[in-house]
Amino acid sequence: MAEFRGRMLVVEEDALARRIVAKRFARSGWSVQVTSTDEEALELLDAAAGDVDIVVTDRLPLTFSGFDLAKRIREIPGPVGATAVVVVSGLDRPSDIASVLAAGADGFVSRPFDLADLESEIERVLKVRSAADDGQVGRT
Repeated sequence: MAEFRGRMLVVEEDALARRIVAKRFARSGWSVQVTSTDEEALELLDAAAGDVDIVVTDRLPLTFSGFDLAKRIREIPGPVGATAVVVVSGLDRPSDIASVLAAGADGFVSRPFDLADLESEIERVLKVRSAADDGQVGRT
């Protein structure tokens, strides 16, 4: 059994993609919750009270985009608003990526993607956040 790595919320409208991502990350030690809607994602984050380490969301969920979900998460006060967010999207122009990151996402993965690419981006985001929490970001 893999060592516990953290809590992840996957927001993906496609049921097959949700299952594949959840299964892969659960096998590698993540406690994974899944939802197909952004509204339920916000409810789950609120109920978890800051106990979710990362949200992985599609760029275009059913009611608003991953861009909007990242922005709405950032507007929540306290630890929920500080939850790491990685957006997955088929849109990969530099302006699309810049918009997602400007909205508050911490990372971005272009579709189609390999699950290893997603895992690498999640690890990168969490490493940067951990370094920032330790006061190491920006030091030379």
